[in-house]
Amino acid sequence: MSIFEIISNDIKISKANRKGDIEFIQSYLYVIIALVIGGLMIFFLLRYYPLDSKAPIKSNIAKELARHALECWRENRYGMEANANVCKILRIENLTTEKEITKYLDCEKLPNNICLFENCENCTSKAFLDNDKLDVFLESTGEVKIAYEDRRIIISSTNCEALCICKRNCKGDAISYTRECIKEKNMVECIEKAKELYENCINSCK
Repeated sequence: MSIFEIISNDIKISKANRKGDIEFIQSYLYVIIALVIGGLMIFFLLRYYPLDSKAPIKSNIAKELARHALECWRENRYGMEANANVCKILRIENLTTEKEITKYLDCEKLPNNICLFENCENCTSKAFLDNDKLDVFLESTGEVKIAYEDRRIIISSTNCEALCICKRNCKGDAISYTRECIKEKNMVECIEKAKELYENCINSCK
């Protein structure tokens, strides 16, 4: 075998080795990319479509909802997060009220000075200019969604159809009125007027 044949064979072997190395690197990169994409998909699924807790909350419902509300608030950087998201879907066997939930809040971290038709004005924090950071719409037992929307925590029943939605909108209007009212009047007076507005509103729900 001539020197030229030896060199030629070495070049062919070298090219084959390089080709094998390139194919190995490409396969390795594909695996890495697939793992990254899979990890991102899992992150977003857990972030925006939280797993439903099948075991219903039977006792200390207000306390448990308050705990999950604070967790959701913490996850969203205490109201600094711009985007809305669903933090948790739970199941409850009995209804509770916004005032009962507020009793278990750490008001310094998650204040809530306005409760629907009830006085929660003592649940405040010096860390926030707006101390109304929780809205509760519990019309039925079963699934309950804890979400972050408009820089507030919203606890609401997921089973809410046309009539329920109408009444929920009436509650929302009553809450909005209370927020504006307390800027000029005392809480008790504002609550009484909000009740009146709410009753008039739900009479129009069909």
